[in-house]
Amino acid sequence: MTKKTLLITGASGFIGSHFIRKITGDFDIISIGTSTPKFDIAEHIQTNFMTGLDPRKLPSSIDVIAHFAQANRYHNLNKDAEEVFKANVKSTFDLLMYASSAQASKFVFASSGSVYSQNSERVKESDVTANLKNLYAASKTAAERLILPFEANFDTSILRIFYPYGPGQKNRLISNLIDTIRSKSPVKIAGKKNGVRIAPLYIDDLTSRLSFYLSAKHSGITNIGSPHAISYSELASLIGKLLKEDVTKQFELAQDPQSLLPDVEKLATETGQTSFTTIEKGLLRTIEDNQA
Repeated sequence: MTKKTLLITGASGFIGSHFIRKITGDFDIISIGTSTPKFDIAEHIQTNFMTGLDPRKLPSSIDVIAHFAQANRYHNLNKDAEEVFKANVKSTFDLLMYASSAQASKFVFASSGSVYSQNSERVKESDVTANLKNLYAASKTAAERLILPFEANFDTSILRIFYPYGPGQKNRLISNLIDTIRSKSPVKIAGKKNGVRIAPLYIDDLTSRLSFYLSAKHSGITNIGSPHAISYSELASLIGKLLKEDVTKQFELAQDPQSLLPDVEKLATETGQTSFTTIEKGLLRTIEDNQA
């Protein structure tokens, strides 16, 4: 049976690198980006989304596109806005146009749970995406809006990912919290007692769902997250327990903020996958990897 050809962006990133390990052998993989993946793939095409996508460098036909690349910097509006637009929005449009001309059958986009506003209830795919004053979230929302009309040309899976973590991740909420506790620094908590509640999603659970959507006959928007939630304070205590370190907490608000938790009923219905790595087991694997 002939393998399908997959074009992937962001293959050297945290999610992309774990994802390639998951699907190696199932596809002929072509990556595009500035960094060459450290994996055995069919081809890497050097591409800088800051200067634009040159479709002449790409294959004349492709089966599936997985767009996981995103801006590295997005916190400073005045300094980072151009990079965010080019990496998150314009790159999506350029790839959609390429997918159309290359007769792709599938386009998978890694969006973010941050497109939603914080809510007292778990957020559903049908909820309004209202976090438009956040530069990163606004760019992901804009990219989603660009993708929707292209469903007329090929299947489009828009996957809103919540709180991914695991071995190899750097400069994100859980990896930074592990570093803080390991360094014996106080943990600053935006809250009065517990802090924000999150639903950490272990990377293996994420890649198994991504793999499903890569091959499934599916178009639409789906939350990719975990049903298991934990407060930031509880998370700090659990990491301290696993590291065998005492945790000093500094609470910095008069009340605990609202949370942003995913409703994953649609995810379970579509994939049939209902098991998740426990937070403790995922943290332990992450900590052990960081110590290696």
